[in-house]
Amino acid sequence: MPNRQHRLFLTLLVAGSILVPVLARWTGYHVPALIWLFPLLPLIPFLFHRLYVALRGAHQDKAPSSDPVPAGPDPSVHRELTDLKYKLRFYEDMSSNQPPAPTEGPDGLWYDPKGSFADLIGRAAVVASSDISVMILGESGTGKERLARFIHDRSARAKKPFIAVNCASFNENLIESELFGYEKGAFTGAIQTKPGRFELADGGTLFLDEIGETPPAFQVRLLRVLQEGLFERVGGVSPIRVSVRIITATHQHLPTLISQKTFREDLYFRLNGLQLTIPPLRERKSDIGLIFNNRLALTSPETRFSPALVDYLQQQPWPGNIRQLLAATDRAILNARIMNRTFLLPDDFELGLTGQTPSTDQMADSVLAALRDDRFRHRSFTAAATSLNLHRVTITDYFRGWVIRYTCQNPDFRTVSALLAGVTEPESMEKLQERVREYQEGIFSRIDEGLAAGETVEQLIKGRFKNLPSFFLPDLQTLIDRRIKP
Repeated sequence: MPNRQHRLFLTLLVAGSILVPVLARWTGYHVPALIWLFPLLPLIPFLFHRLYVALRGAHQDKAPSSDPVPAGPDPSVHRELTDLKYKLRFYEDMSSNQPPAPTEGPDGLWYDPKGSFADLIGRAAVVASSDISVMILGESGTGKERLARFIHDRSARAKKPFIAVNCASFNENLIESELFGYEKGAFTGAIQTKPGRFELADGGTLFLDEIGETPPAFQVRLLRVLQEGLFERVGGVSPIRVSVRIITATHQHLPTLISQKTFREDLYFRLNGLQLTIPPLRERKSDIGLIFNNRLALTSPETRFSPALVDYLQQQPWPGNIRQLLAATDRAILNARIMNRTFLLPDDFELGLTGQTPSTDQMADSVLAALRDDRFRHRSFTAAATSLNLHRVTITDYFRGWVIRYTCQNPDFRTVSALLAGVTEPESMEKLQERVREYQEGIFSRIDEGLAAGETVEQLIKGRFKNLPSFFLPDLQTLIDRRIKP
């Protein structure tokens, strides 16, 4: 089909999809009763013109005769036309835009070779050849672990292990046994000797993420390893020597922690051999389209999009950075499939319509992305709370909200689990499915108890779901309505 005819067809199709609901609202007819309007799509421009003239005449009739300025058209019509014009941008040139073959980026570090991030990669490649300690700074979700792996893979230690540890995942009592290992009988439950992460990383690289979260006692032992290359397992007396390159990362300002006496200054100088700062995604506009393209090419190469969609994504603030962009792209693909579409629209990302004032709670995306990154393990909730500077209970509230949202789409707990995980055919999600089922039972129990007690919908929401983030309140309202009228 010629490009001109293709555009005309898409224009008429979108116009019809908007006009029919508008007329249904104005006339009171149901949408199916107005399907006969579709053969009249070529008359749409004429109909809009006549509607404009009629409304303008009605306003003029109501206006006082002494008023020399005629009244304008109904503002609601202007809003409908503006909305139509905006949406048409995302249907233009759809056929000529599809994800290209995925670009081979180093360890998933997709970036514009002419952008600012390329300079950072150049510095990382140079430092990889040495054995100096590296400290990576950056917001949560910017790809600090990927950059650390990039350095390891280009170092002389590349054939040895790369061990990554999120220090925020362990409390003060566990972190030493995890990092240094323990001897049999060192404590209750230590039924056999277990090597720590330092031993496992011997000869290779140990990546310590969220180093600012470590307790003082651990910092002392870490300093000794850096100085002497020696440590003992918990409950052990024999020193163990290792050769490990340390790469650390944090989203915190360590000099502030030093002034607060929560981080050792001598350890900071040891770890901060060379500092690399990853810019947030909002400062990497040219990389957003590339990351989106590659994610789409890898997960759903048949999906189409318009150039305007990339512009839309580049306007977003992305507080969750790359992690949020990848999660939003996965969600958009699933939402398009649910609607039986092979192309993406802004609403599929659930980030708002215009990109200038997102209507969703961006933190909800960040929470879901953080939980997905850690595959919804039990510790994921604590790790997400730490990385996002939230209370663990708040993470639980957001998770409950996502369960409510996806339950509205499909009540089956297996489908909800798949939507949460961002995959269509999960290989093994028994624990997540069990958690989702428990949350669903709890949600339905709260709703049913409130309705049985004679509570209004407003009372039920404010009383039994008072901590639910406002982003999910429309979904909760829908779920309650379905329980009232199944």
